[in-house]
Amino acid sequence: MKQFSSANKPVFPVLEMNLYQYSFRKDTQPKVRSRPALLAGLMVFAFFLATACAGFERRTLPPRPVPVPAQQQAEDKEALKDDEPSESSDTPRTTSTSETVQISGSYANRIVPPSPQTVRSPEISSQQTQLDKLRVLLFENQPASSYQIRSVRGEIRIRDEQSRRIIRLQPNGDTARFTARHGSAEVMLQTGGASYTATRWITEAENGAVTRIEHPAAGWRTYMGNFDISSRENRLYTLNTIGLEDYVASVVGGEMNFNNAEALKVQAVISRTYALWNSYLSRNAGNEYDLSDHVMNQVYIGENLQVPRFREAAEATSGYVLSWSGALILAAFHSTCGGQTSPNESVWSGNALPYLRGVSDRGSCSASPHFRWNFTVEKSELHRLFGIEDITGLKNDNGGRAGTILVIRDGKTDEIQANQFRLRFNQTYGTMALRSTFFEMSKENNSYIFKGKGMGHGLGLCQWGALGLAEAGWSYGDILRFYYNGADKIQASELHRGVFRLARF
Repeated sequence: MKQFSSANKPVFPVLEMNLYQYSFRKDTQPKVRSRPALLAGLMVFAFFLATACAGFERRTLPPRPVPVPAQQQAEDKEALKDDEPSESSDTPRTTSTSETVQISGSYANRIVPPSPQTVRSPEISSQQTQLDKLRVLLFENQPASSYQIRSVRGEIRIRDEQSRRIIRLQPNGDTARFTARHGSAEVMLQTGGASYTATRWITEAENGAVTRIEHPAAGWRTYMGNFDISSRENRLYTLNTIGLEDYVASVVGGEMNFNNAEALKVQAVISRTYALWNSYLSRNAGNEYDLSDHVMNQVYIGENLQVPRFREAAEATSGYVLSWSGALILAAFHSTCGGQTSPNESVWSGNALPYLRGVSDRGSCSASPHFRWNFTVEKSELHRLFGIEDITGLKNDNGGRAGTILVIRDGKTDEIQANQFRLRFNQTYGTMALRSTFFEMSKENNSYIFKGKGMGHGLGLCQWGALGLAEAGWSYGDILRFYYNGADKIQASELHRGVFRLARF
């Protein structure tokens, strides 16, 4: 027996009182009250209001974060000065993570980090001028042997690898169909009634041209930038080379389909930061591409030309990324935290990152459809899935999320890391089953009942929480400082000084 149900969107009760009902009759004629009676009525109302508000204290907004004082920023830089790698150094430098300095005041919980690990290679340092270009692998999870393209804006030039042929597509004109030839490394191009073959085709978008790809599984999508099309295992292998800001404008729409401008600016900054983090790791590893187009990096489904607010968010924050003492941060984000985010070491393996600490947003994400949920599964099914005899309990982290699942395996007590448990569970029952590790478990007859809050890993930014704070009047800078403790918003160009540094300790 599998049973799934999702709680309705929570609606917090709002105290609504019509003061006029105490001073006017139903026929709207004024009722004369004495001044002492009126004062007594106001005192009763004030007492009632204070009592009611006390019951909703946990739903009040968290205090706004404040920027790191200039003096403290200077101290941070001074503390790290001795750990900077020399220009002649060819190897990354690391330091012990036990070196910490506590800061008093509103940033009492901030830790001055040791020198971040450095990623240094001739390939990276020589390509500083290419930081605004990303290589994205398209349709990795939906490979196709054939698709067609057309221009929806501007001219598109198509050439083979040796540039022996150049074909031009005009807006709303001819289409070009690419097909991987079975048992061969060649790709056939059909357009204008003619056919051509080559091992590699390159499309070039002239002056901001936009390409529409009509894919048999993904449907049609519109993309900026150029394409490199070849064949791998009888499937088309497509790389999209795109400008960083064009990529961010597309990803904002893929990751956060909200109307609020400040929330979209938040997403633009963290998407830009996350893209640069992953692209540099990929380039340092010598990979063919920087990013994939799905959730393993970020959801990139091309640009929605009909919704300009996504590009407006990218343009309003153009170039801004998040850093920690001059190093790029891992800007993790998720859909819904359920009211509390978690520190990174309680979900992922590795050292604690000072900017990924758990915070309570006091229910700012309560409008999310994933704020509360439940899922029921038969014991026998779960036992077979994990090779266990029983689940005996949970160990929670400091934020209340399940950190470890306690089980009986082969008659002995064993443990399963909660996030790994969730991911494997969802491979069988779907992503809407255990939406997060923020859950409680109970047993009823032959079933396990999971009741939880939130969706995603719970690290870094909560997207629905960002929306709630933005609608309450917070700026995108305040929201970023709240979810990424002590991080600074700077221009990406300030990071490019021959050595690229990642704040991963």
